[in-house]
Amino acid sequence: MGGCCSKNGKGAGVIDPANMDLQPQAVNEMSGSVMPPFAGLNPKELTELEKRFKLLDANGDHELTEDEFCKAFGSPHLGKALFQAFDVSKNGRIDLREFIGGLSILSKGSITDRLHFAF
Repeated sequence: MGGCCSKNGKGAGVIDPANMDLQPQAVNEMSGSVMPPFAGLNPKELTELEKRFKLLDANGDHELTEDEFCKAFGSPHLGKALFQAFDVSKNGRIDLREFIGGLSILSKGSITDRLHFAF
């Protein structure tokens, strides 16, 4: 699997979506988190979600802050609750993998997966 991180001026790893392999095999290899692989998303759906992520990423740093993420929802309470669920790494930011992983569970996951994810 190719690398998805590049170094910014400060030497910290930054997710570079352009270099991410989002095919099912690579997704299975990437998921070291609580969330299962991107449940049943096809390449077209993955591409669409990546575009939506980029639109939400106002500052272009390849991560979503809570404010950036919450702008997509009419309810600040819903946005904050989903942000906390999507932020698997608990670093206060959502990267592309967390974003797609959360949305895949909500849209295509089983009832059990969705309940586990929500609580």
